[in-house]
Amino acid sequence: MDDEGRFGWLGMTLWVILWDIWAWRTGHQTMTVAFKKLTHTPLGRGVLSVIWGALTLHLFTEKADPHQVARKLRKKWQSP
Repeated sequence: MDDEGRFGWLGMTLWVILWDIWAWRTGHQTMTVAFKKLTHTPLGRGVLSVIWGALTLHLFTEKADPHQVARKLRKKWQSP
């Protein structure tokens, strides 16, 4: 199968939806509320900016893919 990544996206989407439904029904914090609360403090905004930036870089370039980075580092350290 050439496009297994679709299942990853589907699984992640379902997880977020199911989490928010569970949280809403049980009175727990949804992921949306947690994200919004983090934007109210300078530290939270900084953390979100770094995570969001890293995720965007990872999704739009192969250079930031952790698997690619690890593979390149391993090659670099194993070469004589």
